[in-house]
Amino acid sequence: GEPEGEPEGEPEGEPEGEPEGEPEGEPEGEPEGEPEGEPEGEPEGEPPLVTFLCRTVLNSSQVVPPTDSNATGNAQFDLREDDVMLTITHTVTTATEAFIHSGASGANGPAIFDLGDATSPIVVSLSFEDYMTLVDSPHYIVITSRAHTTGEIRGQIIDCPDLDDVEGEPEDDDDEPVEQCCRGFDPSDGGILLLLLSFLSLFFFVGGDVRPGKP
Repeated sequence: GEPEGEPEGEPEGEPEGEPEGEPEGEPEGEPEGEPEGEPEGEPEGEPPLVTFLCRTVLNSSQVVPPTDSNATGNAQFDLREDDVMLTITHTVTTATEAFIHSGASGANGPAIFDLGDATSPIVVSLSFEDYMTLVDSPHYIVITSRAHTTGEIRGQIIDCPDLDDVEGEPEDDDDEPVEQCCRGFDPSDGGILLLLLSFLSLFFFVGGDVRPGKP
């Protein structure tokens, strides 16, 4: 009765419990936590620098002649490191084309920039030269639709700054601390120092003895 009970009970319980518990818990926890957290945090913490330049309102009353559309829109220019980003959002339901035209307010002019897909939002990268072209002379943005093939809403590009003025601001700020640090060194402020030196010279000349009653 004894030799038959021992070999059957021990080998079955021990080898099955150890290999199943240890290898499954350790490899699953480490690779999932570390690699996912680090690469995602770095790009989010360093967004590209963007400087707001100007904004344009689009509506039907600026179209020549005006339309009866209730659609509206906004166009915003933002300065980035290598280009100017133009972002247009609008409520034209059946927009077909988006263009920038040359022309003053109240007049129509030729299209000079095709903005591509007219579906809102429209995001276009402009070179610095293209942006300066829009600023140096009158231009406007037009969104066309199936009902208004020549333009349903329009917005005149106004109050947009010259890039030279925008880039010059940081240089002026850097000059201010230099001017402030040197304002305290005025030669006229040396009078107090000269008076103190004269007093010390007189003190040492008489030997430093200033007891009363001594001739």
